[in-house]
Amino acid sequence: MTKPCPLISCLPPEVHLCVLTYLRSFDLSAMQRTCRFFNDRNQIDTVINYTSKDVYPAELTDGFDSPTVGWAGTSKDSGGHYLTYEALRNMELLVVARVLSRPEPNLHERREGCFYVSKSWCRTALRWLEVQQDEIRERERALASPRNPHSRKDKGGRKRSKKQERLRCRKLSDSFPPWSNINDDILCPHSNLTVCEGSTSTRTRRRLMDRQAWKVLKKLYPDSVTLDGLNGECLQCKLEVEMGKKNEARLREKETNERKLPLSCPLVRSIYTRSKGVPTHRLVSNNDSTGLSSSGALAYSTPIRGQAQRKVACPLKPGVYQALPRAWCHGWRKYLRTGEGDRPCAPDSSACLCDAHKLPLMPPHLEEFLNGETTTLLSSGGNQSDVGSPSNATPATPLAGTPRPVVPVGWNPLPARDDDMMNSLLSAGLSEAEVQTQRMAMLSMERQNPYGNVHTLHDIPTEGAATTPNQHRTNEQLDRENKIVVEILTDEEFTALEQWWPEICSSYALRFAVLEPDVNRRSQIIWSTPPCRECDGTGRGCNNVVVRNRARIKRSSSSR
Repeated sequence: MTKPCPLISCLPPEVHLCVLTYLRSFDLSAMQRTCRFFNDRNQIDTVINYTSKDVYPAELTDGFDSPTVGWAGTSKDSGGHYLTYEALRNMELLVVARVLSRPEPNLHERREGCFYVSKSWCRTALRWLEVQQDEIRERERALASPRNPHSRKDKGGRKRSKKQERLRCRKLSDSFPPWSNINDDILCPHSNLTVCEGSTSTRTRRRLMDRQAWKVLKKLYPDSVTLDGLNGECLQCKLEVEMGKKNEARLREKETNERKLPLSCPLVRSIYTRSKGVPTHRLVSNNDSTGLSSSGALAYSTPIRGQAQRKVACPLKPGVYQALPRAWCHGWRKYLRTGEGDRPCAPDSSACLCDAHKLPLMPPHLEEFLNGETTTLLSSGGNQSDVGSPSNATPATPLAGTPRPVVPVGWNPLPARDDDMMNSLLSAGLSEAEVQTQRMAMLSMERQNPYGNVHTLHDIPTEGAATTPNQHRTNEQLDRENKIVVEILTDEEFTALEQWWPEICSSYALRFAVLEPDVNRRSQIIWSTPPCRECDGTGRGCNNVVVRNRARIKRSSSSR
């Protein structure tokens, strides 16, 4: 401890009091240990009392020297009790705790003036104050029992368990003193209040404090930046946020336009908007005299007694076509529509190749459609409706005698036709197309209700009669009956679609050609690669097999 400087001792006591009350307790404690002039009990009492009455509001410092708060800040000698700078430190902790415990100002007080404070800093300060209070109590307990100062006892004098001791040590390790700048985490790069998006983020990051409480915190933490509540958030940051949003919207719009650029081609747009999986403009119409109606449905010809049965032609017009997996088409359409996921790879039909021979497997629904057994491509053996059509649509029925290489799941042969009734209807003046339409409707209704009476199908249903909806959706049944479900594209459409992947040199394409029908109205189909007839192209061989645990079976049999 050095001798007091003459210049310091010559100053009046009022100057000393103003200087000493400006400093905090740890600064005054350091001065007390370094200079004898400041190691004066009367001077220390004067500084502490002046600080508690004139520097801080009286309601914030009330009770700082009580045994529950600041008993450790007093000492006793022959002259009696006197205060130390530890009492001033307890006073500062009490002031901070009471200031942070105040509620936010109301609307009237906000007009008079309020300031923003970081909530994160407030939580850190309260946690640290709680730990400091526990340490003070531990020191007092250690002074009360000098024989065992490190005893593990709680507030009531009971011994703490190991779990309580671990929790206490963890609590002490997690607490750290609050940083010097109160609003450091809510400052923007321009030293103003940062912009918070949303009311929830605003409530969790900052709070308002009245003018008196802010003056107290500002004195204890002079490095803090003042954020007036009337100024609000930083205007420059708001402009930058708005510009960022506009740039993001412009970039998003640019990405959307680039993603949907292939739709500018009419051929690609026709693939994108297609829902039936077949180019409708390439379907054979009734004017082509190939057995199809103008709507694209097959006009089946019924054999009359004494006449040979006529084969049904392919529903597609002569030309070159491509078969593309529906999974790829679905992912490509979804990417163009929403932009979710990565850009799909180039159109490729290698999923239709078998693993054993690397030859294309003909999906049953594609072969049935090309053979004229079904009216639509994306239909199953039990339901001929398009994907997305109502579940109670009338299913078409394959014609007896038509070649059927693969029988779908659940298909049953139709009963024999009543040729006498057909001849009678034809002799009555009905055309063959009308007779065939009526017959197909009857067969369709019979397939929907195989256990009902066919002669009662035309009865008028009673009011309130329950109808049985079709429980098997078309997509689910297609996936069960086919390993790969495909869509048909024209060669021009496939070439236009493939141009949007210029980095791809080549990819496998399942190409076939439909030739002109012969005299018997039979269209020949030529494949670019011979189909594999040894492997199974249906989805019936993909059922999961559950393997039972042999050890479990052996234990169960031995227990019996």
